[in-house]
Amino acid sequence: MPNKCAIRDYYEMRRGGEVLCSGTVPNLGYPAERIRDMARNGIYLYKNGKRVKLCEVT
Repeated sequence: MPNKCAIRDYYEMRRGGEVLCSGTVPNLGYPAERIRDMARNGIYLYKNGKRVKLCEVT
C-alpha cells in the first residue's frame, strides 16, 4: 500500500515581509473580524505563500 501524505495548507501572518507567526491551522485560529482588524494595522494573512484577500476570509 502506498504511503499517503495529507497535504495541508500553510498559513502565515506577516508585517512588512517579517513572518510573525505560522502554522497549518486555518486562518491560524483567528476569527475573520480579528484578521480584518490586523490588516487595518498592516498585518496580513498569507496562505501557501499568497496573500489572502479580506473578502475570502471566513
